[in-house]
Amino acid sequence: MVLLMSIEENPGFSEESLRKIAAQKVKYRLLLRFHAITYILIIIFLGILNYLSSPSYGWVLYPLFGWLIGLSIHAVAYYCYANGVYPMMKRLSYIHLTAYVTTMLLLLATDADIMGGNLLQIPHFDWAYYPGVSWGIPMLLHLIGTRIICSGKITQDGIVKTRRERAVEREMDKMKKKFGEYTN
Repeated sequence: MVLLMSIEENPGFSEESLRKIAAQKVKYRLLLRFHAITYILIIIFLGILNYLSSPSYGWVLYPLFGWLIGLSIHAVAYYCYANGVYPMMKRLSYIHLTAYVTTMLLLLATDADIMGGNLLQIPHFDWAYYPGVSWGIPMLLHLIGTRIICSGKITQDGIVKTRRERAVEREMDKMKKKFGEYTN
């Protein structure tokens, strides 16, 4: 449950610190828009150039999917920042998943028959599936691990804490019991 409080009720955020956060969000949003518009315009230009220079070979797909990798990672990073996705492990999982999906789109486009056959020129050899599986299995394990570690549970205090935060609390309790006599 998220409680909405005013700035006065929440001493952790001053108006000045919130203004800085808002300024960063606006800056990142404008940069993302600039990159997206630039991407669209350049891809349109390259598409026209591809059509005029070599309409039988769709080389425009390489920069389309290649540049999409960076743009999509940029968009996900902005989304995570703007929506306060926490902890960092969860943010990185989103970014890794985005990199995986968009890279696989590039590899599959490279391997596709519409591109005039695969790069290795071996009939019926879909090489893009090998990196897809060899990267996909660890990616899936990464997402499952993140889900397990970052899953929240309500503690006895009524506060939602992740598995990792609860483990830190338990470790702190052990340390206090063991070294309690030496602390102030």
